[in-house]
Parts: sequence; C-alpha cells; structure tokens
Amino acid sequence: PVVWRTLGVATLLTAPLGFPALLDARWSARSLASMLALGAFGTAIANVLMTIAAGRLGATRASATLFLMPVVALILGVGVRGERVAALSVAGAAVCL
Repeated sequence: PVVWRTLGVATLLTAPLGFPALLDARWSARSLASMLALGAFGTAIANVLMTIAAGRLGATRASATLFLMPVVALILGVGVRGERVAALSVAGAAVCL
C-alpha cells in the first residue's frame, strides 16, 4: 500500500538527521527497557484499543484512543525514568484526556 512507501521515504529523508545524535548517545538497559515499555504500552495498547473501538464505535469516535499515547508516555517517564514533569506537560496530558 501507499502508506508503507510513504513511511519508507519519510524514514530515508529523516534518518540522516538523527545520526549525529547516535554518536553521543549512551545506551543502558534501563533506557532500552523504558523505550520498549513506551512502545508496548503507549503505542501497541492504544492501537489495539483503537482497532477494537473502531469495530464497536466507528472510526471517528475510536480515534480518541490515540490521545492516550502522550498520557502513557508521561506516566512512564515519571514512573520508570524518574523524570521531572513541567506544568505544561501535565496541561497537555489533561487536554489529551
């Protein structure tokens, strides 16, 4: 489908912009686990919920489940990584909810 080709082109065009940051990156098991948790809980569960909801509620109402991703990312950032959260981030999460 066209979506996969579009994502491939976008990846090829934007990936070089991230390579300099990879040289300075420090990887650890904790950061890898956090990234996997964000992918599993923030993205995968939200997409599963959207698929189920699309069948039951319709596409327009089901798309509201995607707004959970930033909220989950914020919660995991605080809980797993011990990050400090700005008031603007909390306000953004509230808007998403």
